[in-house]
Amino acid sequence: MPERKISLKERVLFILNKLCFLAFGAFVAAFALECFLVPNNIIDGGIVGISMILSYLTKYNLGLLILVLNIPFLCLAFTKMGKHFVFQTLYA
Repeated sequence: MPERKISLKERVLFILNKLCFLAFGAFVAAFALECFLVPNNIIDGGIVGISMILSYLTKYNLGLLILVLNIPFLCLAFTKMGKHFVFQTLYA
């Protein structure tokens, strides 16, 4: 069965849909972090949790710590998964 060609309009709509869902997911995560976790001193897992602990101990900005601690993982992802994945991650 021959593959169907995807039109430019379909590709653009797919990309816009993907970006909207990435933005929505980032908004939900940020909302949960700022409205529930940080005010109630609940530690999350992973890089966010480590950043929360360091932020509490050092009084550095939480967002800055999350960004700085994610840099090595973004570099690794760039080499292993490609630039599109890293750009989508940075967008979110």
